[in-house]
Amino acid sequence: MDDRLARLAEHPGLAAAMQHVPRTPAARMFLYGITLVAGGRAIVTVGLPLAIVLGSGFAALGLAVISVGVFFVRAPLERVLAMIVPESSGAVRPSRYVTLARGDGLTREYRMIAGVAARVTAGDQGVAYVKAGFLLDFQQLR
Repeated sequence: MDDRLARLAEHPGLAAAMQHVPRTPAARMFLYGITLVAGGRAIVTVGLPLAIVLGSGFAALGLAVISVGVFFVRAPLERVLAMIVPESSGAVRPSRYVTLARGDGLTREYRMIAGVAARVTAGDQGVAYVKAGFLLDFQQLR
């Protein structure tokens, strides 16, 4: 473990940070999925061949979104000590991705949930909340 992250293991705010439960987009996924299924079903009732095809497509898409929501809910939430790694390649990356050097020795790229990107910068250290390959939240420990 990096020395900087090892020092965070003794931080007085660590216990509270480890209890934090971040919000997830699962509820929004279920809402979108149900809306697509219901809308698709309503379109199918028109009875025209094109309406049946479109409505069935919307309903299938809705079921897929609901399935992703179920996967997201069932995925475990990881709370790990981590540091935001600056991009070394010089390549332009979309701001919705971040590389974390984790306290368990892994360095990995994650996609960030909207709103997190505005709060983190390279070099930040703290607790990362990771679920299904997404960085849901990051609490700095100073």
